[in-house]
Amino acid sequence: MYVNPGGGMRKAEHRLTVSWFPSFALRRAMVYTIVKEPWDSFRVRSIPFEAIVMACYRVVLIPVDENWTPASPDDVPAQPPQPNERLLETEDFFSAVREAIQFNQQTWSERKGRWAVVCEVGCPGKTWPGLRICTPLRYKIASIWWPPGWEPNSPLDMPLCICRTHGTLQEDQLSYEQALATIQALNQQAMDRASTMWYVMLAVENEPVSRTISYDPAGLQTTVEIRRLHVAQPAGGGHGDCSHCPARSLDCSMVAPA
Repeated sequence: MYVNPGGGMRKAEHRLTVSWFPSFALRRAMVYTIVKEPWDSFRVRSIPFEAIVMACYRVVLIPVDENWTPASPDDVPAQPPQPNERLLETEDFFSAVREAIQFNQQTWSERKGRWAVVCEVGCPGKTWPGLRICTPLRYKIASIWWPPGWEPNSPLDMPLCICRTHGTLQEDQLSYEQALATIQALNQQAMDRASTMWYVMLAVENEPVSRTISYDPAGLQTTVEIRRLHVAQPAGGGHGDCSHCPARSLDCSMVAPA
């Protein structure tokens, strides 16, 4: 629990776990816990690779009513029934999301009245025991320092060496289309004006990993919520030019583009 060094009422603390596991390679992975204190900007704490337990994602199928109208291809009913089939299980989060979306984009007859949902196996959720529902995804925008020696080819490029965010995360959660348009505009400005910052999309999973609410004798409430985020690679974007990077001899510069 964090206490304001300057005194006064304590406010809610939000912990966000950011993981980046590129779909095209799994050579390197880091998980970051971003702790936001009410009086400070985000801080980032890294967890050694050896301490990371890779999440296992499962695409399950649930029966849905024909009259239900999803807001997006990865939407989930307000009260989803228990899953009765398994479509895919993988450690690659975005592979699971793509599989679910491709299934859900079929016609009603092709889906046979079923709907695909992405969930994490072995993690308790609010809806299903032993399964934490990860979809639908919402998106946030975060700024990072422009990596030294890196040059983007388009405003949708994402550098391979993303390791921490700078400043505060955008509080509003956006749809994919809104987030895509936002980073395209912000990064185009960054390219035109030789900025020191670059902007990335963070995919926010639906249900939190954990949520704890505590009260103290003074009647103050403290909320701690941990959510898992993923750096999203926009469609149509690449990884830019790393040929002038001072660390280009490291593994990340040798990973083939997606």
